[in-house]
Amino acid sequence: MYGNEYSEIMITFEYTFKPTYDEQLEKAIPVGDGAYEFTNIPDEYGERLYSFTPWWSGKENRTSVFLADVIFNKVFFYSRWNAYPKHFYTSKHDFNDTIAIYGNDQDSYHRRGAYYIRLRPDFALYDLLSQRQYIYNMFTFSQTPATWEGKELAYENMELGQTYLGFANQSRYQDYRYM
Repeated sequence: MYGNEYSEIMITFEYTFKPTYDEQLEKAIPVGDGAYEFTNIPDEYGERLYSFTPWWSGKENRTSVFLADVIFNKVFFYSRWNAYPKHFYTSKHDFNDTIAIYGNDQDSYHRRGAYYIRLRPDFALYDLLSQRQYIYNMFTFSQTPATWEGKELAYENMELGQTYLGFANQSRYQDYRYM
């Protein structure tokens, strides 16, 4: 007795893609490395969202700095990597109108994405009565790695006729050299 058995298998793949479009992030104002954005918020209900995309590959270990040069009234801001910053959800809040993210920090990022910075008026009760404006310049820049634990990691080169903006604090300072 002989028999034949024949089977046919058909595999169908259906692809589904997760949406990557975020309407809130699309409204962010891009600010380049070493650039600034002048902003005037007319009242305490306004806010601004900025984006900063690092241009380096990650091997440079650069420090990213976000700085609000406040001209009139007080503001506060916070930052988050590749997501909309929320006040109580993010750990990067400004201190003295500055956020510095060092290249060797655990939560520093530099590949395929951007830092988003959300800035809001820091108002008091009298600001609600007087309806004052909030005027500032938002700076974003990067610099070579800061000195860490007494070890010089790199130098920031300075050249004649060039304007430089740098950042240093008590525990990490920046080394400069004139070329």
